[in-house]
Amino acid sequence: MFVPLRPVVAAAAAAAAMLAGPAAPAAGQVYRARADLVQLPVLVTDRRGEPVRGLTAADFEILDGGQARPVLTFAEGAPVGDSGVPLYLGILLDRSGSMEQDAREAARAVVDLVESMPEAVDVTLVEFDTSVRTSRFAPADYPQLFARVREPWPPGRETALFEAIARYVDGAAGRDGLHLLLVFTDGGDSGRGLNVDDLLGLLEVSNVLMHAIVYLEHEPLGHLRARHRYIMTTLAERTGGEAFFPSARGDVARIAARIRDLMAARYTLGYELPPDAQPGQFREVRVRLVDPARRQLRVRTRAGYAVPAP
Repeated sequence: MFVPLRPVVAAAAAAAAMLAGPAAPAAGQVYRARADLVQLPVLVTDRRGEPVRGLTAADFEILDGGQARPVLTFAEGAPVGDSGVPLYLGILLDRSGSMEQDAREAARAVVDLVESMPEAVDVTLVEFDTSVRTSRFAPADYPQLFARVREPWPPGRETALFEAIARYVDGAAGRDGLHLLLVFTDGGDSGRGLNVDDLLGLLEVSNVLMHAIVYLEHEPLGHLRARHRYIMTTLAERTGGEAFFPSARGDVARIAARIRDLMAARYTLGYELPPDAQPGQFREVRVRLVDPARRQLRVRTRAGYAVPAP
């Protein structure tokens, strides 16, 4: 069913709490299947950026706070179904004036990508311009979702992009599972409260995997185009995701296939919470491949997690 969501914690306050220090992240912002199990989404790519499949639990080493932790659970592929980890899909749709020329193309891309992921439990839609509006749709209500994203809106004067991402991250914190966030924007932000460093801090401790679909073809200023490309690439990659820059309608099918490929090649590693972990503490995590011959491969995961309260 369609459920309007009430506003969550203000983005600026959430960012300040996250970035105050190692003990600051909210206790709920940890990707886990049970209270004593930490689960990490991991992607391994080669030098060309292509996903590497077929690895096993024995190929990985996890360092939590610098100490090796044994891998207790392992899965390859999108973490749904038998792994018991639900997949939630988030859509961030830029409704600001700077996206006016790309609005129809972005709406088509939203529909195509949602339809390509039937395993999602539901879709959280976050529309943003001067304000941020959030709603949630169950699969039975996807026709209503599609009508909503296709509906023309009077474009807002400002772009609360960073606030919208923070709003989604805040809402995802209370739902265990993998949150796949697809951001449709031109990459501009009006600079209200949050900056890039604030947002990177939020994403590092979240259970959100973000891919960005960034429309830059109608940005006339070269320096802004380069800045938006850099910012959105940095934000996506910090979560283990990627940024895409479509220039033609046919690119959407390619992007959808790439995202599906990345999801299918993702590994989910689980290990027991270390005995010295304290509630609310932020713990840094590294994942690497055991075989030195494979060290040229790139291993992506999030930078750490916040220890949940008992």
